[in-house]
Amino acid sequence: MSLILPLYSLQSKGLFGPPLHIVTTNMSNTENWSEQAREYVDMGYEGVVLRKIDSPWIAKRSVSLLKFKPTEEDEYLILEVQEAISQEGEHKGMVGSFTVTSDTHEQTFNVGAGRLSHEERIAIWERRRSVIGKYLITKHEKGRTSGDIPLCTVAIKIR
Repeated sequence: MSLILPLYSLQSKGLFGPPLHIVTTNMSNTENWSEQAREYVDMGYEGVVLRKIDSPWIAKRSVSLLKFKPTEEDEYLILEVQEAISQEGEHKGMVGSFTVTSDTHEQTFNVGAGRLSHEERIAIWERRRSVIGKYLITKHEKGRTSGDIPLCTVAIKIR
């Protein structure tokens, strides 16, 4: 038997009103977990945690736990490219983030270089002027801030 726990709701982060209470559901059939997960996401939760019900609780990564957060892809127009800077304040000679906007130009926000490899980040930084005006393909958690900015957005590739 498995236990499905919805992850913190967007509301509990103060983004969309008062927090929701965490709900647990016992499941005897793990085949329908994705259907249950979709229901929780539709209710405003970020995702779910599947936990083997007879396993002990461990406060770190465990083979008895599976976290699932659905994601969406979008693309945004690149306005600027920022260099990565170390914690010591040293310039790293690679892209750290992109300033982007939607097609409507209503929101401008930064997207971390996220899923780009080290080599890709260096190559993009070396030709940074050529990517301005191109589109950045991004992945983000389902949901948006009250300012309509996607949550936890990371770069995947430049189109």
